Amino acid sequence: MKNTSQNKCIDCGKELNIKIRHPVYSARLAVTGYRCKECHEKAKSPETRKREEEMSKFITEVPKLENVKQDIRKDLEKK
Repeated sequence: MKNTSQNKCIDCGKELNIKIRHPVYSARLAVTGYRCKECHEKAKSPETRKREEEMSKFITEVPKLENVKQDIRKDLEKK
């Protein structure tokens, strides 16, 4: 799995942009090459996909406050 050109995907050989590339790690956590976005999505395990879907549900289902600029001092009892 050696990749002499760091600007190509190790799976499909597509040219990669430096900012948009996903590293491929060895067992010792050394970077052996890079993948494009499509190959990176294909290589994910089912557990990783499930975890990402659950996290996206939590992020999108955050309830919004009704009145953000409400002054709580008005609701306090005056003594």
